[in-house]
Amino acid sequence: MRTRIRCASALMFFVALCDPACAELFVCASDSIRVFADNAGPNDPPIRIIAGPSTGITECYDVALDIKNDELYVATGSVKVFAAGASGDVAPIRQITASTFACAVAVDFQTNQLFVGSTGPVLSIYSRTATGMATPLVTKNLTGADTPIALFVNRFRSQMAVSGFGSNTVYFFDPATLDPYPRPTLGLTAPRGLFAGPAQDELFVAVSGGVKVFGWDGPLRRTIATLATTYWGVGITADSALWTTVKSPSSNSADPLIAFLSTGPTAILGQINQAAPLTKEARGIAVSAAADCGAGHVACDSVFWDGFQNRRD
Repeated sequence: MRTRIRCASALMFFVALCDPACAELFVCASDSIRVFADNAGPNDPPIRIIAGPSTGITECYDVALDIKNDELYVATGSVKVFAAGASGDVAPIRQITASTFACAVAVDFQTNQLFVGSTGPVLSIYSRTATGMATPLVTKNLTGADTPIALFVNRFRSQMAVSGFGSNTVYFFDPATLDPYPRPTLGLTAPRGLFAGPAQDELFVAVSGGVKVFGWDGPLRRTIATLATTYWGVGITADSALWTTVKSPSSNSADPLIAFLSTGPTAILGQINQAAPLTKEARGIAVSAAADCGAGHVACDSVFWDGFQNRRD
């Protein structure tokens, strides 16, 4: 079990362990969702796994968490919706069938909207409660772009960041109309997961070789990394721990989850060695980030992080 940083200031992480009511990490592990406590030790198993024929999860790429409505959204061709506390071989509560293969998802419980990126490439907005072959509220073919592999809607900026799977680019869109936002794209190598930190107005992008941190409207501020390999999912818990899934450099090792201090040096705060089984890939992640606010709980502190990780009062 790793030492915690929630008990003290962000730099004093060599202290005693805290109350176990901590964030949970939802990992898209190819044909399953593996859920870990964020104080798990290197060899600790998941606290629960969503997997099996009834789930319909085959090749999942991305996950999104709605802590207000206690729901987990899984992009696995369609978007399958589970109770946030689901475990085992359970059927989804509902599913939304996109026009093409859905591989990126984000949910906004404040506006009750679900954002889906799919092959084509296509971006679509659905009602959060949509089901089946629902008609999107807005849909857009992305001319000149590439398949979205991760989405992040920054409501503070009224912009959506989108990772292009094969184009080595992060694009920006208006989250209301899905029109291109008039700002330069980011040219990066193998961009995957995205996360916006409102407090510092930063954009975190998981790439080949680490996590690049940009000012939302500015230049690169720092790179967080320890391994020369591909980083995929990215999320930040309320105690400033930056969790990311990392492609193992060896076929004999499982993909790990690694935690860094999001605001500081690249020292590793924690590691979970089996974010996915040995034969599977750990991809997108979602975090239930608020202090003392795990999945399935909405009675949080007066300032907490919602499904978009935007701060609310």
